[in-house]
Amino acid sequence: YNQIYMHRELPVRYFSADITVPSSLRCGGYQDNLVGVVMWFSSGNTSSVLHLDSLDNINCVLDGQKQLVLIDKVNTVII
Repeated sequence: YNQIYMHRELPVRYFSADITVPSSLRCGGYQDNLVGVVMWFSSGNTSSVLHLDSLDNINCVLDGQKQLVLIDKVNTVII
């Protein structure tokens, strides 16, 4: 079977009507500060390398499961 892995960054203006921000994040106008949507799709059993995202994230799993390993950024080393 084929491995499928896709990553696409799109401006929020294309998805603003489709984005539902969780109720816990609707205070203080948080949703008004969303600037982009980064969509990741895979057929499963994929992984990414250890990395530091420059922006905060909201992760959603539509089907299956995802394992996240979060490391406090005070433990980062800039090389």
